[in-house]
Amino acid sequence: MLNALGRDVLYALRVLKKDLGFTAVAVLTIALGVGANTTVFSVVEAILTFPFPVSRPDRVVFIYGENPSRNQRREGVSADDFLDWRAQARAFEHMVAISFRSYNARARGEAVRVPAAQVSEGYFALMDRPLTLGRAFLPEETEPGRDRVAVLSHAFWQKELGGSRDVAGQNLTLDGESYTIVGVAAENFFFPARNTALWTPLVLEAGRSERDDRSLFAVGRLREGTTPAEASVEMATIAARIAQAYPKTNEGWTSRAIAVRDDINSSAGFAMVVLYGSITAVLLIACANVANLLLSRSTVREKEIALRAALGAGRARVVRQLLTESLVLALAGGGLGLLIGIGGMRYLAAMVAPDPNIGFLAEDMELSVLVLAHTLAISTLSGLLFGVVPAIRGSKADLDAVLKEGARGGSGGARHHLLRNGLVVSQFALALALLSAAGTLLWAFDRIHTADPGFNPKGLLTFRIALPETTYGTPQQVASFERDALDALSRLPGVKSVGATTALPLTVRPAQRTARVVAEGVSENDQDRTANAIHSVVSPSFFETLEISLLSGRRLTDQDAEASQPVAVVTPALAKLYWRGVDPLGRRLKLVAPGMETPWLTVVGVVPDVRTVSHSLRYIGDEIPQVFVPYAQQPRGMFAVAVRTEGNPVDFAPLTRRTLAGIDVNLPLDDVATLEQVVGRIDTQNRFFVRILSGLALIALALAGVGVYGVVSYSVHRRTREIGIRMALGAEPGSVLRVVLKQGAVLAGIGFVLGLGFAIAIVRFLASELAGLGASNAAGPLTFAVVSIVLLCVAQVASFIPARRAVRVDPVTALRTE
Repeated sequence: MLNALGRDVLYALRVLKKDLGFTAVAVLTIALGVGANTTVFSVVEAILTFPFPVSRPDRVVFIYGENPSRNQRREGVSADDFLDWRAQARAFEHMVAISFRSYNARARGEAVRVPAAQVSEGYFALMDRPLTLGRAFLPEETEPGRDRVAVLSHAFWQKELGGSRDVAGQNLTLDGESYTIVGVAAENFFFPARNTALWTPLVLEAGRSERDDRSLFAVGRLREGTTPAEASVEMATIAARIAQAYPKTNEGWTSRAIAVRDDINSSAGFAMVVLYGSITAVLLIACANVANLLLSRSTVREKEIALRAALGAGRARVVRQLLTESLVLALAGGGLGLLIGIGGMRYLAAMVAPDPNIGFLAEDMELSVLVLAHTLAISTLSGLLFGVVPAIRGSKADLDAVLKEGARGGSGGARHHLLRNGLVVSQFALALALLSAAGTLLWAFDRIHTADPGFNPKGLLTFRIALPETTYGTPQQVASFERDALDALSRLPGVKSVGATTALPLTVRPAQRTARVVAEGVSENDQDRTANAIHSVVSPSFFETLEISLLSGRRLTDQDAEASQPVAVVTPALAKLYWRGVDPLGRRLKLVAPGMETPWLTVVGVVPDVRTVSHSLRYIGDEIPQVFVPYAQQPRGMFAVAVRTEGNPVDFAPLTRRTLAGIDVNLPLDDVATLEQVVGRIDTQNRFFVRILSGLALIALALAGVGVYGVVSYSVHRRTREIGIRMALGAEPGSVLRVVLKQGAVLAGIGFVLGLGFAIAIVRFLASELAGLGASNAAGPLTFAVVSIVLLCVAQVASFIPARRAVRVDPVTALRTE
């Protein structure tokens, strides 16, 4: 058996070597399809095999609060609810709460802002990862007054403390207070986020916060033999008891346990569906192309195959030989495709490396055993996919029929014509679907970047400041620092203006829309239908700095002080919700959020809708209502500063640092960058996704064009005699050209019609996933119009080369070949 297989492979190599042009085109076609699959699969593998840094991750679950009636999914939990969960649940060995936060720290003599996590008792036991040095937190260290201890991440220990082995017991200043370092985490441990620098104890005391303040993140380790579904049933029962006891804050709320791997995978579900569908379409188009090439080639080999049959070769033997040739082609294409895939991985890794959210893909996107196995499997499957039909059809050659056909090239041309056309039509149908998806996302991407943001983002240097409560414990101290900082910065040469805000435009996450608006004089029914608003606390100079125009009323001023009447500036999106057709100036509203309720605020001005939510393909819809209140009336210890400069804002960063260090040397500036740089980092995820899909669409388009060229070129070759007769009888070259071009146009047109329903379904799916896109009727029709024109042009260009060859046919030469 092995000897026979070896002979088949050697014969296949000899046959493919004889026709290097065919072999090169087929191998390159397969390589494009396999290379695209390899690149995208490496991305998918990096996401789906995300290394959750705990032992036995199959038993670790995320525990979410949910309110289906409000369409609130995967929410956090309040401290009191968590304490009830932990006391009543029996499905878990450990259950812990986590609070995301950051600290101002001094390391290597410099003030830095470090991302951290506060964790409740049992956190390191749940994670079950041995520490590199020292110990985990003791139970008593999660009690009030005894929580000034810290465990460092391995990366922070190495970078900021030089990897000193005697670090345990040393002190570290965080937010102006001394913490004792008790341990260093394992080298690859980074939960809850990859950039977590250290952990401190989370003190949980019943009654210290409201039950609707769902700011904690819960994680549990299941008992042996318990499933996430069983844990969810228990948690839902507990949540129902809590809701019955506290209906004001917990009515309608339940809870659910989700396995960490399922949670991560479902979060990336939209991208995975689109990417998997895209690479499948590209691979099918490539296979259809090679199948077309093999069908065309089989007509040339009809005499060879018929002679082999006449000499005693069975049909199964011929099919085996032809399939062997297909597999040799596929494996050669797979080898080249692997090289293309590696190049694609490196390109994508370089693209995502700067992004703090998906930068881990640059490390995990590599040539692993799984990627190699996938490439081999895809190559082999492709060989069978594009080889089986040509092998079966090619094995039917009849010696008598072939000899009777003689010089006309065999009997297979007419027999295979319909199948080849069908393959090209299917290529165009798949290309239509893929191009429609890419066009829809490109349209959404363009809409994000061309829409008026309501301000001027150019020439702005931005950074964030977090004032520690130990130093700035009163609202007056916070407000005083903000005034001093803005005054000092505004006096710098080359600075036009300086403003502060708690919600820097284009960087706010949708989850931060937590303030509910209550408008005076608006009925209960109208209150229920309103959306939450972004609550921005800003300095009076904020509007001038960002060059936000005034629509009516006035902006905030320095006279809007702590003792003055509480005021607010609103956007048209909010005014339309409450006071449609009525001037909002002089109207009153208040903002309600967990742990916060403002006094009644009088509306004194209206400014244009400011695009505040981050550049996200999934949040491109209507403007979000926004309320601006003066900083002096609601001081916040965490805020962003925007500095508008005359020259390059990057050049002002060192001077800005020195200026604020003169006010407080222990205060670090976080995320110092131009606003365009900040948005660019956020935008990396959009560009990453859109570029992958666009690249796949272009590959599909090129392959579809090659398919049309192959079919039309073969048709011209088969009709050489007919074209010669037409030319001899006086046919104009233009009429012959039109006939040939018409063939390509018809194939593209049929492919467009057959693929239109599939493409419409894909666009509707994307519209349902991309908020705001479904509300616009422009995306679908415009996309289909552009895609249809592109497909028709590609078909015509692909048909023009053989058409041009056809009009140059010499009638005498064409007839002489007969």
